[in-house]
Amino acid sequence: MFDDYFDDYFYEIYVSKNPAEDILRKIKLFSMYDISKAKSSKRVVTYYDSPTNNLTLANLLLSTDVIDGKGELTLEKNLDNEENAKYVRLLQTYKHSTDFNANQTIYDFIPFLRESIRSFFNMPLDIDTDNIFKRARPIYVFEIKNEAYKVVSFGGFKCWITIEYTTYKNILNGRENYVTYVKVSQAEDSKKNDMDEFIKKLEKYCKCINRINKSKLSECIRLTRDIPEIINKKKKNKNKKSFELEDEIN
Repeated sequence: MFDDYFDDYFYEIYVSKNPAEDILRKIKLFSMYDISKAKSSKRVVTYYDSPTNNLTLANLLLSTDVIDGKGELTLEKNLDNEENAKYVRLLQTYKHSTDFNANQTIYDFIPFLRESIRSFFNMPLDIDTDNIFKRARPIYVFEIKNEAYKVVSFGGFKCWITIEYTTYKNILNGRENYVTYVKVSQAEDSKKNDMDEFIKKLEKYCKCINRINKSKLSECIRLTRDIPEIINKKKKNKNKKSFELEDEIN
């Protein structure tokens, strides 16, 4: 589901107050490219697991991906650290998806999830999978504001430039982090495959971007992980306030 960067180019923007403006201004300096803003959208991606992390331990991911109210629910293998991920995607069943909208919950799809999880194992499951999905709750949420621009060259090459203003939320520890990304995708109606040439120009002239090859999930885990120093500082402040309150009472 969320491997939409498999065939795309994906960058993090840094040291830029106006990322869309900066990127598009540089692209306009390329010869013979026209840029038009096509659409804006809001995307919410939510990952779920049981309180005992049954899905994570089985190397599975359960998520919903909703754009402007409509999207899909997906149960899939976690291929983030799989060296042969490319071949797994081509040769094996690694995910099951179904339509999903913002008015539904994962609990409406227990039969679908029950059947889907069986395909990932070569032996009968002796666990209550329904109970795992019934106990599942959100663990990570990505809130993404998209600005999509279509880039067209006079030679017939067409691509999409999407600026993604992303907020990562770790529901388990309450931490949040914010990142702005750029995704470059060749348009389906492109009459010429000049993506390599376009990417070379983009990376040469746009010094505020850094190519990312990891999934958003791994980025979220990294950017919202527990930091012992912060946790210990919060505990110390909490204990300090407790002692001050006791002194006032006494």
